Amino acid sequence: MSAMVACLYAREFPAQALLRLRPELRRKAVAVMEGEAPREFVCAANELGYQVGVERGMTRPQMEVLERVEVLRRSAAEEDSAKAALLECAGRFSPRVEEVQFECALGFAVDLSGTEKLLGSTERIVGKLREQAQAMGISISVAASCNFHTALCWAKAHVGAKVIPAGEEKKTLAPIPVDVLALTLDQSVTFSLWGIHTLGALAALPQTELVARLGQEGKRLHQLARGEHPHLLKPVEYEFALKEEIEFEAGVESLDSVMFVLSPMLQQLAVRAEGRALALATVTVECGLEGGARHARTVRPVLPTIDHEALLKLIHLDLIANPPGAAVVAMKVSAETNRPSRAQLGLFSPQFPEPMRLEVTLARLAAVVGSAERVGTPELVDSHRRDGFRVGHFAEPKEPTLARKERALEWGTRSVENIRRVENTQRVGIRVLRPAEAVYVQAHGGRPQQFVFRSEQYLVMECYGPWSASGDWWGVEKWAREQWDVVASSRSGRPLCCQLSSFAAMWAVEAVFD
Repeated sequence: MSAMVACLYAREFPAQALLRLRPELRRKAVAVMEGEAPREFVCAANELGYQVGVERGMTRPQMEVLERVEVLRRSAAEEDSAKAALLECAGRFSPRVEEVQFECALGFAVDLSGTEKLLGSTERIVGKLREQAQAMGISISVAASCNFHTALCWAKAHVGAKVIPAGEEKKTLAPIPVDVLALTLDQSVTFSLWGIHTLGALAALPQTELVARLGQEGKRLHQLARGEHPHLLKPVEYEFALKEEIEFEAGVESLDSVMFVLSPMLQQLAVRAEGRALALATVTVECGLEGGARHARTVRPVLPTIDHEALLKLIHLDLIANPPGAAVVAMKVSAETNRPSRAQLGLFSPQFPEPMRLEVTLARLAAVVGSAERVGTPELVDSHRRDGFRVGHFAEPKEPTLARKERALEWGTRSVENIRRVENTQRVGIRVLRPAEAVYVQAHGGRPQQFVFRSEQYLVMECYGPWSASGDWWGVEKWAREQWDVVASSRSGRPLCCQLSSFAAMWAVEAVFD
């Protein structure tokens, strides 16, 4: 089977890149200006803009005459993000993708050779290409042919998708205007004087006579019109990175306005991640502020997800607690991906709450208590300090590795007799007092002799210790403690088994044994 190449062509790309993240402007007339004042000129516009009179090359004063036209400045950062998204879309269908350079348009050539068994027929692939690009907010024309230039010429001249069968290249190109060949001014004038307005008329000219008048360039144009000019595909290498950028015409101070712009950016990231069967594990929002400062916040959901609305709510709550210090003039959103989480539940298993709803609830609680460090799951720290722990972020539980399972099984086998021995002994319970209760202690030789606890005096009968513990000597909050296990009796004969501690010349009861 002959090699098949699909060409993607996005016309008016500067305008499409800006409208991709501004869905509220897609139904309005929009013009894109390029250059510095007072030499600004229109470089692109959407279809509604051309319908109300916008033309390329118009200056700012000429644009002010037109009514109901939104004027935006060209953004290289947003065009790079849109180009990366479209390149990523094409890369899902083939690893061999070439970028085709145009002044105000964007094109890609995709080698479809050998993909039929995996992705289906060429018609199906072409339709999927256009559909997925549309989901990313980019309108493209797609054509597939055995000849690269034939597919490109059709895509430049038409809107939609088409598969050109082998052997019908010349017939398909015949009605297309000759201007799709990007002629020079002299060539355009020459063909106009000759009455050549379509590729079919150009292909009908004798090649020898055309070369005699235009040289080797005439031979190239003749081959292009007949769909016979060869092309060597030069694939580009790209790195998968989820990133979206947007620049504002003026500083935005309202947080609601920032979230309104952030919503389509997160939606685009979710669509791109879903196309690779991935989910968003980390989302970082970096705001460029007036004066050149940056304000960055990172959100890590408990489980990787593509629910952009839940992520938007998490970011909203985080920005409420940590607002930008000035007006926002630009915004960049990047994400790290992971495999989506899946759980297989039993038929009669109880239904658990959705993880993202739990995440949003925790974010709301963090906003109420004032800090995300106060909401989470307790984690032990590497310290001998009493009640030493920190509050960590909820995370998906990891399955134990095979080595850990084997060690647990080995430990359990060796400890069967010990467990049976412990079950036959009397167990002692301990009640930890939080906070520890301060007591007055009389000591002799550093050992407690008697103390007053809860308005009752106790005489120490037996005393075990001290056990010394200290830590954090390298920081400001260093600590040192001596602990005693004592058996005491009150004057009325009431026994008491407790744990005394001495810390900075202060005594306290930390625990009571039952």
